[in-house]
Amino acid sequence: MKKIPFLLAVFCAASSLLFAQSVKVNEPDVCYTCHEDVKDEHAKKSQHTAFAGGKCSDCHNPHASRHATLLNDKVDKLCLSCHEDLKGLDELAAKHQPVINGECLSCHDPHASDFGNQLVQSQGALCMSCHPAVTEWLKQTRVHSPVAGKDCMKCHDPHGSANAGILAKDVPQL
Repeated sequence: MKKIPFLLAVFCAASSLLFAQSVKVNEPDVCYTCHEDVKDEHAKKSQHTAFAGGKCSDCHNPHASRHATLLNDKVDKLCLSCHEDLKGLDELAAKHQPVINGECLSCHDPHASDFGNQLVQSQGALCMSCHPAVTEWLKQTRVHSPVAGKDCMKCHDPHGSANAGILAKDVPQL
């Protein structure tokens, strides 16, 4: 007699689990019922692929997580799960400090931005927010044209490089 309630409980648990996994929701609309402010970010010009495609669950778990904002994993691991081109960064001689710290969101907005590559600010303003010496360089009489144009990526790779100073190329080739 004790086997029947146990088997019934197992059947009910398994059925609810299977049913829960087969429920389809209108993603992202169901997310926007609470996160309406995020919906407005679709008007921005540079959008994360998952966000633009309405795939919130590619990055977020809708129920629970060990990570802030219900992310599926740590920020850097989550980003690297799709951004294959950045997976070799650990092997580079010079890495940008936010990359070393796994702080992708120091420079990139996870949903959308009005700046290219989902940067949180314009490239020059973003670089100068951590590198204040550039502001002083701009006050000089003669300033290297990429510095004057705040085009840091003309010479530097923002993630990392085989070259010192995260230079995109070795000095003679710049």
